[in-house]
Parts: sequence; structure tokens; C-alpha cells
Amino acid sequence: MKVSFERLNEGVRQYVQAEILPSLPSQGIQGFGVGFAATLAMNRIETILRQLLANPAVAMLGIVDESGMIDLDAIRDAATQAMPGAGIKVPIIGQLSLSFDSSDVDKLYTIIRG
Repeated sequence: MKVSFERLNEGVRQYVQAEILPSLPSQGIQGFGVGFAATLAMNRIETILRQLLANPAVAMLGIVDESGMIDLDAIRDAATQAMPGAGIKVPIIGQLSLSFDSSDVDKLYTIIRG
């Protein structure tokens, strides 16, 4: 399935709001730091995705066709295949990290598909 950049952007936003933000601390100094970083990140998702897709290494992967449509199936298949069985830990701030595994890849894919 191919999706537009706009659909990718909106799907990533929805995933972050539904799956990531609720699991972050919201109290004390750590909550403030995470909330501050999360707000900045949410405001920059579109820019981050555009920079990622414009990267020459990503361009060589051929996941964006000549009309700008993004091969969501290819991304999901590669991410699922590369994902370690136990998933990965994504550092956030200090000792805080989020776990991300193949079930999260599936959730993200489903949300982006709409």
C-alpha cells in the first residue's frame, strides 16, 4: 500500500498521541522535561519526516516513488524483519526509555493506513 506524505505525517502524529504520550511521565521535573521535549517533537514531526525522506541514504531505498507516494508495506516489512525478538529500547531523557517491538510496528502501520 502506498500513502501520501500527508497521510504518513498524520498517522505518525496519531500514533505518538495515542501510544507514546500517555506512557510518558507527567509529574515533577522529569514530567516537565518530557512534556517540553514531547511538545517540541510534536510540533516538528512534519519537518523531521521530510528531512528523513530527503536523506540520500533513504532516497536510495526506493520507498518513495516519482509521484511522492510512500511504500508503507515495504517500510513495515523491513522494520518487522529487522526488529529483534525482544524489541528495542528508545532512549528519551536521562534513564527514561520506551520499548518498541513488532507489535508497535503493526500498530503504527494500522494507524497510518487509516
